[in-house]
Amino acid sequence: MNKEQNLNEPQNQQLNIAGASTRFILDIRCGCAAVRDTKHPKYNKDYPGLHHDTCDVVEYRHGFQNSEKGCWEMRDEDIKFLTDYCASLNGC
Repeated sequence: MNKEQNLNEPQNQQLNIAGASTRFILDIRCGCAAVRDTKHPKYNKDYPGLHHDTCDVVEYRHGFQNSEKGCWEMRDEDIKFLTDYCASLNGC
């Protein structure tokens, strides 16, 4: 994987780190990603936005706009941090 990851496709991706019955998921969007709590009372998997203050967001990372490519990208270290954090919250 490159130092930066282009996450324009797919636009919205939710990754369940440890299986179908886990509580915390990694939600990767175009230029941002977050660990979300699926047991939060206001969790809505279809909510169109993803921000640091989204009610079920536990941890959030924002990417950067690559002006040369004309797209938003995430750094590999941010995705790795969120993946590891999500797994630890799920007891993995």
